[in-house]
Amino acid sequence: MEQTTQQNLPSSEIREQLIFTYKPNNKNPDYYLIGLLRERKRSRGITPKESMLEAARAFWMPIACSQSQQYSSDCLTEMFWESIAQLNAQQELLWNTLGKSLNLERPTTTQWVSSNNNNPPSLNNESESTTNKYRGCNYD
Repeated sequence: MEQTTQQNLPSSEIREQLIFTYKPNNKNPDYYLIGLLRERKRSRGITPKESMLEAARAFWMPIACSQSQQYSSDCLTEMFWESIAQLNAQQELLWNTLGKSLNLERPTTTQWVSSNNNNPPSLNNESESTTNKYRGCNYD
């Protein structure tokens, strides 16, 4: 039986690369976001890159993985609930850090959903504004 060269070669990985440089001035709110991310690095040892990935993963990871068709339903369910937990933690941090200090009335879920200012992000259109593992789901 004859083997092809392709079978003898180790499997190669396909990678995506994102290089991101952004330098807003101090008139842009993103300037203060970058400052906060840098401070987080100093105080907790978390790099700005890790902070950005952590925030993006909390929302987009289960959606991206569900579209890839590489993950089982059980794995996607676990990713979904982990993301919900992370987003809830982010919401609590935002509320406790800013909402209370501004004496805001906490909205109910129904108020959030029906608000005109809270449209869900599109998967196809870009916004107009300018090593994590799930248990049982291995990825790099």
